[in-house]
Amino acid sequence: LRMGNPKASDITGALISGYRSARIDEVTANTLNHERAYLKAVFNELMRLEHWQEENPLRNVRPLKLDEAELTWLSLEQIELLLQHLGERRGSDALRVAKVCLATGAR
Repeated sequence: LRMGNPKASDITGALISGYRSARIDEVTANTLNHERAYLKAVFNELMRLEHWQEENPLRNVRPLKLDEAELTWLSLEQIELLLQHLGERRGSDALRVAKVCLATGAR
């Protein structure tokens, strides 16, 4: 409905591009990339089932570029503070979970 409920035959790269431009202030680029991937997969499946004989209209629509978040790590002082605060919590497994995450490099 957000695209105006077009027929499959009316979906084009230009329509998708306009749709993304209109929604970019409402949602993240990652969300728009997911929507693009889902719609492209629908057409791929229709083609596989021989319900769609045309090319996939999203074949030339590239995903939006995403800003890569820089990875950071906790300093030793931050780790000590975190473990101290978690250790003060009664009846919580958070301290154990944090220790496992720190020991394994989980983020």
